[in-house]
Order: sequence, then structure tokens, then C-alpha cells
Amino acid sequence: MTKKRKAIATLLLFLVIAFICSHKVSADDQGDNFDQYSHAQQELVFSAKENNIIDDFVFHHVLTEAYNRIGISIDLSLLPNERALRSSNSGVTDGEMARIEKVNKIYPFLIRVPVAIFMSKVSAFSLQRQELSGFWALTDKEVAIERGIKIIEQAAIDNRWQYYKVRSTTQLFDMLLRKYTEFAVVDELKALRILSTMEESKSRQVYLIQPPLHKVPLYHFLHKKHENLLPKITDSLKKMERQGLIKERMPELYQRYR
Repeated sequence: MTKKRKAIATLLLFLVIAFICSHKVSADDQGDNFDQYSHAQQELVFSAKENNIIDDFVFHHVLTEAYNRIGISIDLSLLPNERALRSSNSGVTDGEMARIEKVNKIYPFLIRVPVAIFMSKVSAFSLQRQELSGFWALTDKEVAIERGIKIIEQAAIDNRWQYYKVRSTTQLFDMLLRKYTEFAVVDELKALRILSTMEESKSRQVYLIQPPLHKVPLYHFLHKKHENLLPKITDSLKKMERQGLIKERMPELYQRYR
């Protein structure tokens, strides 16, 4: 074989080896990033309560960022309280935006992500200034509550309130202003937001009773079909928590409606 042919053969061998190696690296890279690429194409839809400022806050300022960090986009399905839970528990949606810790005792196909994403304040409102301390202070009192808020519904039963269920926070205050009930018990932030939209002649009649009756952390829930995502979204939320990105806007949010 001439020197020229040897040189050509050596060059061809080098090109073949380089081609094989480059494809191997590419394949390895694709394997390493498979989960990331697959999640980037994925969108999850979570049940959220209609006209609920907490779910709106959690969606825009907590969970959108947390899921973006693991390459997943999210959206909301706005539903009444009970329908939202039924949809997420049945797998029609991919989980719940924000609920109390033990909601999966009633809806067993929901998996709690073990990082608190909001601190809800349950408060009483009345047409008179007064002091109350805890749920038990409303025993035998006439109280209006919103249907589907599990912690308040359970408190009404456990503490023997004379309670009425309504569909919305607006209806709570309508009952209160018409003096059909003595108290309205509701999430404080939701109530303050509704009061801020009412005529001043009406909203000025309503008093927020302090301190709150109860404070409760809220958690994000996944439907069990997404159990494989639990470690990743938990880690993402824990990192945000350490960075102060979950709690930093809460005081501003409450102050906005006072």
C-alpha cells in the first residue's frame, strides 16, 4: 500500500471514530436530560377555588415558580369548593392548588406536598365590636360559614355552632348585614378583599374580630398519578422557602385590603 493510500485509510478511520464518539455523547446527553425535556413539554392543571385570592396568590407567586424550576408549566381550573376537590381527587385535574393538611383524609387520592405554602387566618366578623378567643367561643352562637371550607365546617360541628352554609363569601356578608346571623366565619384575607369591593356604607358596619380564631398552614396536593413528581416539587419548594420567596409577600397581601 502506498503512503498516499495509508494516509487516506488513517484519515477515514479517524473520521469514523470521531463520528461514533460524537453520537455516543449526544445520546448520553439526551439520556441525562430526558426527564427535563419531557417535563418541559408537560402542563399540569390544578383545581382552584373560584374567586379565591389565596389560590390566586399561590398560583402566581409560589407554584408557577416552583414548577418552572423543574421544567413544568401549570394552569388553573376554577371551580366551586366541593367540585374542585372532587375533580382533583378523581384525577380530572392534576391536584389541588392549596388546601389544609388533612384534606386527603377525606379525599384519599390526593398526596400532600410537605411544604407549607401559605398561612391562612380564620377570623370572625360581626356587626358589633367584641372579643373572641378560639372556635369554642362561638358555641351555641348563630354563625354563617362558606360551604366546602373543611376546617371551618369541622369547627362548626365540634364546637356546636348554630351554623348556616352559604355558597360564597359575598353571601356571608349579605346574611350578616341583614342580621340573619350574628357572626360570619371565613378566611380573613378573602373577607377583607370582598369588603373592599362593597359600598362603604355597608362595609363600615362590619367589624373584624381580632385575634384570628385560628391559623392554619395550607399545602399543595398532587393527584396520586403524579406521585413520581413529589420529590422534585418538594425539593423545589424547600429551596424557595430557604430563599424567603414563599413568605415575603404575605404581609403585603394582607395589608393591601385593610
